[in-house]
Amino acid sequence: MKKDNIDNQLKPCPFCGSKVNSYKGFGGLVFIKCSVCGSITSFDNDQCKAKPYKAIKLWNRRVK
Repeated sequence: MKKDNIDNQLKPCPFCGSKVNSYKGFGGLVFIKCSVCGSITSFDNDQCKAKPYKAIKLWNRRVK
């Protein structure tokens, strides 16, 4: 997987509050993974593949 440069814009993990990192996989699939608890979220849609910043917006969105 290729490391992406959007990590400084990401909110912490919603499960444990730790730092998360983003990765771009094969075919442009965007993954966000927690460095402590290991939770992984993937964004597999054409919008996020073409423009990874859209995955940031989705990740940073929190249910109220």
